[in-house]
Amino acid sequence: MTVMPEKNWSLGKRAWLVILLDITVVCAIFYMLVRAQPVEHRSSRWWVLAFSFLCAHFALFYIILRITLIPLLNLEKTVRSIGTQANDSRAKMLDTSGEIGTTGTNGLINVVKNALYNEYTSQILKSQAEMSALQSQINPHFLYNTLDTIRSHALTQRSIEIAEMTESLATLFRNNVSSTDNMATFAVELDNVENYLIIQRYRFPEKFTFIKQIEDDDIYDYKMPVLTIQPLVENAIHHGLELKSGHGTVTIRAFFTQDTLTIYVIDDGIGMDSDRFKALEIALAENKTPQIQNIRKNSGIAMINVNQRIKFFYGSNYGLRVYSTYGVGTTIEIRLPKANDT
Repeated sequence: MTVMPEKNWSLGKRAWLVILLDITVVCAIFYMLVRAQPVEHRSSRWWVLAFSFLCAHFALFYIILRITLIPLLNLEKTVRSIGTQANDSRAKMLDTSGEIGTTGTNGLINVVKNALYNEYTSQILKSQAEMSALQSQINPHFLYNTLDTIRSHALTQRSIEIAEMTESLATLFRNNVSSTDNMATFAVELDNVENYLIIQRYRFPEKFTFIKQIEDDDIYDYKMPVLTIQPLVENAIHHGLELKSGHGTVTIRAFFTQDTLTIYVIDDGIGMDSDRFKALEIALAENKTPQIQNIRKNSGIAMINVNQRIKFFYGSNYGLRVYSTYGVGTTIEIRLPKANDT
């Protein structure tokens, strides 16, 4: 038996088919009633009742169309326009009190658009990761060998500081550039921070103190995206402590809650003014670059990048939050799922 392929008819075409069928059936029934009734029995009252029935039927049919079919047609038209219009599409419902109303429809449209945006963002992040992977394949061993050579010459010349900085830099590159995995344990992330701080202490002698407050040893084995913590510490020093007069402190505090691993990166630097703080807060919520003038170049970019990668791996319930007071300091909260199956 040959199966006929189903025609991909739109809702509008199906609606017109239903209307034509209804008119045909009603007219056929009316014709049969007229033929069945003897001519001598067709009084004026009979004709009035017959036409009243027809009018009542078509009036009821029209009301049903207005309540159900026309909103559905508008909904289909609106859904088809999603992704093809630059501006926001909004369905114009004729009856907003029913189950198919503007609020519910626009809510559905927003869900679809958010899903499309998240998919687009995921593809962008994936492309960036692939590009970074390609760039990292440009023979990093040449860089390591060069750094090891510099370190060896520094030790020969008894330049302990240069040797230590070179070793720290080489370790940073090994942990991040050569790694084939996009995840790293908290212990490795902390090692990256400490190697970075060794270099910074030679730039800014006696400028800051580093404090670790790790409340559970299991945290050291927790895996997270590579370079989650070090960019935030770098941001704290570059945009907070570097501009502060006098000594400062950077603190990393990590602990488990019932559902999350929470990590705080805290500095007592200059903090942020209200405009910069609000712009960064909005940018973190929307996964976008801060839109504000007169702030330092690349300020907040590291936080946005880390926030995007966390949401990419774990979902929108996780990521960064920032708390800052001008003249007091800044706290960055990292929220990760406690049950980490990545």
